[in-house]
Amino acid sequence: MSVRFEDGRTFTTRRVGRGSVARVTFNGEPLERSFLWHDEVIGGGELVFELGEASDWGAAPSARPGTASTIEAILPAPWTEAESDRFRGHLDVRLVSGVPGVTIRWTDRPDRDPRAGAIYDGPLRLDSTTTLRFVAIDEARTSPVVNARFDAIEHDWRVDVSSVPNAQYTAGGPDALIDGRRGPEDWRTGAWQGYQAQDFVAALDLGKPTAVARAGASFLQDMRSWIWMPTELVVEVSEDGRSFIEAGRVAHDVPDDEEGVFLRDFTIALDGRPIRAVRFRAVNYGTIPAWHPGAGGEAFIFVDELIVEQR
Repeated sequence: MSVRFEDGRTFTTRRVGRGSVARVTFNGEPLERSFLWHDEVIGGGELVFELGEASDWGAAPSARPGTASTIEAILPAPWTEAESDRFRGHLDVRLVSGVPGVTIRWTDRPDRDPRAGAIYDGPLRLDSTTTLRFVAIDEARTSPVVNARFDAIEHDWRVDVSSVPNAQYTAGGPDALIDGRRGPEDWRTGAWQGYQAQDFVAALDLGKPTAVARAGASFLQDMRSWIWMPTELVVEVSEDGRSFIEAGRVAHDVPDDEEGVFLRDFTIALDGRPIRAVRFRAVNYGTIPAWHPGAGGEAFIFVDELIVEQR
């Protein structure tokens, strides 16, 4: 192959023989590196690949092309390792860095700089809702500060979800529905549970007879993403945890064709009589209508928190 440049110079490559690369020359001189500089190419000349028995031509690190870094290497941020970010009783949390030999400092006080915090020397045992702030430090560098929140579920409620969430939208499991942590408008962060082509049905066992003033659930709508409010929420209550009676149902005021993200709490007032369990059934919007780009598809329900207000 030959390339002729505007100034009349020509750059040519050719091969001699057959087989693997045994030797390479440029303008008749041995070439040990596996690259040419720009000036060498536009200056013209001949690059020859001599083929035959395989050699280690171009294998040495110094023979390879590369770009030298012009910025100081950063110290990567550390991270946490724990069974979950929500727990009952207590939780052991480990702080980990991918760089051997660094010091990790931490604090659980929001007003304190973690760089002046305690030196991490083993798992941290949490027994209440805690936000850890921590940082990795070596002799000359400091990593970005990391914040990690762990929520203690302080009651002994148990939730049994009859519906099956989409594998992408589990929010970490059923306890996400009763951890007190509300999902944000940005549902892509993973805090919401998503159920497609089905109603959302869940029963909440309160553990003991409990006087409840209000019960319901929180939902999200983003119709461009196939997520609609349920058409209604049906709330049922049980005194023994087995037999349920309907306590009420509630709809919403969000137009199904309005763009944007909407959050709504669906709740009903209860009479305060002690109950053992509450069952929730959110009715799915159904098949996506003809006016929508996803016409014919099946709608999602996005739910985050089950709401139980005690007297």
